[in-house]
Amino acid sequence: MQWILRGAAGFILVAQVVTVVYARFTPARYFCWAPFDMQTDYRLQVAVNGRALTPAEIRQRYRRPAVGTDNRSIQNLVDILEGVERKAADKAAITMTYRINGKDERTWQYPHP
Repeated sequence: MQWILRGAAGFILVAQVVTVVYARFTPARYFCWAPFDMQTDYRLQVAVNGRALTPAEIRQRYRRPAVGTDNRSIQNLVDILEGVERKAADKAAITMTYRINGKDERTWQYPHP
C-alpha cells in the first residue's frame, strides 16, 4: 500500500514539473508558477454582420470589457475570443489593439487575414 502512495505522489510531482516546463515554451502559459509576469492593456473593436458592437455588447459576448487590462499572457485573451467565435452562430470580425508590459502597440485580428 505504501508503494502506491509513493507512486501517486511521484506521479503528481512529475506531472507538475512537466506542465510547468511545457508552459514556459508555449504562448498560453496556463501552468506557469509566475502567472503575473505580463500585463496586457487591450482594446477590442467587434462587428457582427457589419454592425459595430457597443462596449456593453462586447462585455456580454466575451465576458471581458471592451477596454481593459489582463494580468496573463495575451494568448489567454485570444483563446477566449476564438473560443466564443467557434461556438457563435453569428461570426464576428474582431480587431484587438494591445500593449504588453507597456511596450509597442500590436494588433490582432479575427478572422486572421
